[in-house]
Amino acid sequence: MKQKKMGKIWLYLLCLLIAFLFITIASQNSFLYPLNDWVDGNCFFTIGRGMLHGMVPYRDLFDQKGPLLYFIYMLGALFTEKNMLGVYFLEVISFSIFLYFAYRTCRLFLEEKMSGFLLPILSMMIVTLPAFTHGGSAEEFCLPFLMGSLYSLLKFWKGKEEIPSYRMLLLNGLSAGCVFFIKYTMLGFWFALMMCFFFLMIGKREYKRAILSCLVFLGGMLLTLLPWLFYFSMTGAWKDFFETYLIFNIKYYPNLEPWYLRILGVINKTSSFLIKNLGYGIPLIIGMVSLLFTKDLYDRRQAKGMILTCFLFLIFFVLIGGKGYRYYYLIFTPFAILGLICLGKWISENHKPFFRKKSTYTFFFFFWWR
Repeated sequence: MKQKKMGKIWLYLLCLLIAFLFITIASQNSFLYPLNDWVDGNCFFTIGRGMLHGMVPYRDLFDQKGPLLYFIYMLGALFTEKNMLGVYFLEVISFSIFLYFAYRTCRLFLEEKMSGFLLPILSMMIVTLPAFTHGGSAEEFCLPFLMGSLYSLLKFWKGKEEIPSYRMLLLNGLSAGCVFFIKYTMLGFWFALMMCFFFLMIGKREYKRAILSCLVFLGGMLLTLLPWLFYFSMTGAWKDFFETYLIFNIKYYPNLEPWYLRILGVINKTSSFLIKNLGYGIPLIIGMVSLLFTKDLYDRRQAKGMILTCFLFLIFFVLIGGKGYRYYYLIFTPFAILGLICLGKWISENHKPFFRKKSTYTFFFFFWWR
């Protein structure tokens, strides 16, 4: 038992080290950069600093992101208000948690060494994307929640259970709630996940279980509401929060185009992103093709359909507003793990001499580096 616990500690330390190396180089919030010149990041930091001095988001300072993001920046400002070094430390922690779940995901299909081998490659793939932008985006801080939920979904379909446990649904509800209070347009994955599980249980005539499962999931989301219900009620800013974060974003922020043009825009933006960023696009396409047309990952149609549905709903929710800023696409990156797993399986099964050489990482880093 102690040995297993020590193994988890060493794994997280490895993830923390990899996160430290890549975030330090890629994020302008790190000590390697004199400042972060990204407008959005400075806006978040201004609101975070304002919260330290008694100012309330939406009432005293205007922006349309979620309050949890401002709270994260407030924690960063607790370290120092002069720069974003505190935010950088939180980025490292956030990315290390993302890598931990990425490793656990790889272990569902691969051996330990190969799973560890893929972590730096995945990190390089993500931080070299234009979508990573300057560091500290809402999408970046949502990566651990999505990776954790994707891991739970892939683990479910690798197991023998026919119906998801209440614990799994509660944890996914908590993740969805946290993402809601960072940027709710990224909720497509969890909407599809709960929808698919609901119909899965209905198909098995587990009607009571289906309804209770939805309530458990929603209960997890509601738990994340409680601190904000208390905070905005105590500050008298509940109406400001509701009108800005929900009404303003829904009514005024999206492009006012016909629905069919928005759907065409989603297809166009997604395909353009994949073509312009082959370092991400190729692994993603390989993973999706392998998922759908081979038995390398899953042989059950239900598993294939549900994973694809969650991915498509995520894309739809993010881009259906008609806008496609480059940082929007960062939240899609966890799904590239499917392609890397296929790569790892191919290496393990074929034992190519090239991949046993020290030049392996050099090859991959050259491919993904910009």
